[in-house]
Amino acid sequence: MSIFEIIPLKKPVKKEINLSGSKSITNRALIIASLTSGVSYLYNYSLSEDSQVLIEILKASGIEIEKKEDYLKVQGGVDKFLNVFDKTFNVKMAGTTMRFLTGLFSLIKSRVILDGEPRMRERPISDLVLALKSLGVKISYLKKEGFPPIKIEGGIINKNEVLISGKISSQFISSLLMIAPLIRGGLLIKIKDKLVSSAFVDLTILVMKDFGVLVKVNKEKSQYFVPQSFYQPRSYFIEPDAASAGYFFGISALTKSCLSVNLSSFSQPDSQLINVFEKMGCKVKKDKKKMTVCGGEKLKAVNVCLENFPDSSLTLAVVASIIPSVTKITGLSTLKVKESDRLLALKNELEKIGIKSEINDDSITIFGGKPHGAEIETYNDHRMALSFAILGTKIAGIKIKNPDVVKKSFPDFWEKLKFLGVFIKEL
Repeated sequence: MSIFEIIPLKKPVKKEINLSGSKSITNRALIIASLTSGVSYLYNYSLSEDSQVLIEILKASGIEIEKKEDYLKVQGGVDKFLNVFDKTFNVKMAGTTMRFLTGLFSLIKSRVILDGEPRMRERPISDLVLALKSLGVKISYLKKEGFPPIKIEGGIINKNEVLISGKISSQFISSLLMIAPLIRGGLLIKIKDKLVSSAFVDLTILVMKDFGVLVKVNKEKSQYFVPQSFYQPRSYFIEPDAASAGYFFGISALTKSCLSVNLSSFSQPDSQLINVFEKMGCKVKKDKKKMTVCGGEKLKAVNVCLENFPDSSLTLAVVASIIPSVTKITGLSTLKVKESDRLLALKNELEKIGIKSEINDDSITIFGGKPHGAEIETYNDHRMALSFAILGTKIAGIKIKNPDVVKKSFPDFWEKLKFLGVFIKEL
């Protein structure tokens, strides 16, 4: 297993970075395009490993998907899916793929097993399974109750109302929403408790609207109604990945650089991170073509809630490590069930670089100061590798173990760092 050492920038840089499409939007658009009755063209699709896994499983299920240089051609239609009997699909570490396919295979007549890497077998899925079983779907656990692998025998949804918990993952609700238009009579989804990361449900609803399906939302009652309807095939441009953009905003803050990314929309929840950096003292500019962050002379600590985009908390945490004050980030309850227990992983690796932090079920408090170099364990988690790598543009001696893990969401990350003038030493 290789290790990358990041050599700090010698001086601030001014660059524009072009990013590939959003992983979150790509995966939603792939599911929805597969459920249309025609051909869709998905431009600027994500190059992430998660999206590639989803593409391959959809193709293996009968959907025709052609990869072109800058777009995907997707031939949709429920009738395109083959009956897959007792076949196992490995989603690897792709959480959205696992959750979205659980809904998709519940809709169509098929029998499949969905499995993944060892960590995927530790990520809960019981709330989604219970909801689908209440609709008439036959789903069974093959190992540990409440966790993958699961066996799904679909095509028999016979009810139009479902009650589901929203406190573990918004992806469960997104999975139900995307299949709802094809359920006879539509579907009423009721959330029985707090919905975490609700902005990602809003993103799902936006993509559904772009493909011709309107969702009726009652936020006061925590209800979503999707009438029986049809998705319309279309040509669809996928905007650049906002979570990836956040790493370059972080580099700007750390190194007093001035970096722009080709992101102009705020539809993705992680795009809101730019506003947090503005509160920290960075100069921010947004226009119709790009967002720009220029690092300020002196960064300020913040107390912020990132419930709607918790993955960006890792980026913010490593930036906060150099601020000689206390930063508190709340709204992080979902981080415990990601690719790693990210709260615990953050605490451990911040301690390695000499920064004290405190965590509880929902937050991390960072006592910033003068971090030093260290060998960073990434826990097979792309966000850990990406976040601590940007610290290496400021602090000497940051070494990232298992650097290839970034392929899960950002396969060309190391090339983008080199484009900025960052030297990376392979050990």
